Amino acid sequence: MLDNPDLPSHWLCKSWACWNGAQAAKGKILLFADGDTWFEKDGLAKAIDTFSSNKENGFWTIHPFHKMISFYEKLSWFFTLSSILQPVLQPYLPPKHPSLQGDSANA
Repeated sequence: MLDNPDLPSHWLCKSWACWNGAQAAKGKILLFADGDTWFEKDGLAKAIDTFSSNKENGFWTIHPFHKMISFYEKLSWFFTLSSILQPVLQPYLPPKHPSLQGDSANA
């Protein structure tokens, strides 16, 4: 556990916490998990082994099984599904607005 410095006005809480955690990290693998996340027996070890055995490991996002109990949790299925389907649907979506593409000439 780390104590974060005061939150700057242009940062969001979770981003600030992850940034400070990354700055303090000393290992070869950096893993962020939400506080309400739990792993199945040996799940974390399996994830690390799989990540480590991949020659092009860089960055991974794992979409876990989302156990939804309450009504408001069940409303989140849309966002989980859309994040999983986004790479499949991307070729069929309209192009990004030019203002979101970045301008390398002005960078």
